[in-house]
Amino acid sequence: MARTEKFEAVRPDGEVVIVTRNVDTGEQSVTPKGDAADDPKSAGGDLAEPKGNASLEAWAAWADHLEVAYPEDAKRDDIKALVAGSTPKGDAADDEGTW
Repeated sequence: MARTEKFEAVRPDGEVVIVTRNVDTGEQSVTPKGDAADDPKSAGGDLAEPKGNASLEAWAAWADHLEVAYPEDAKRDDIKALVAGSTPKGDAADDEGTW
């Protein structure tokens, strides 16, 4: 399994891109930020849970989809924590307060 890192960068022309780099080989790919690779929607068009290192925007879209409220100034890790602690959509806590 390849070890990769993913991060945002800004080109000299101001375009924001997503850089995905293979840590082992140094090979990297660059895609515009708005492309499907950074979109929390899967190839089928359905919303899918973002990977842990996905952008703030991807996690915010996922939280919105799950109807999880978050502060306007929340950071990515804040939203991830709120999503992790939320009740799955359609489920309800039992009388004991457990899931």
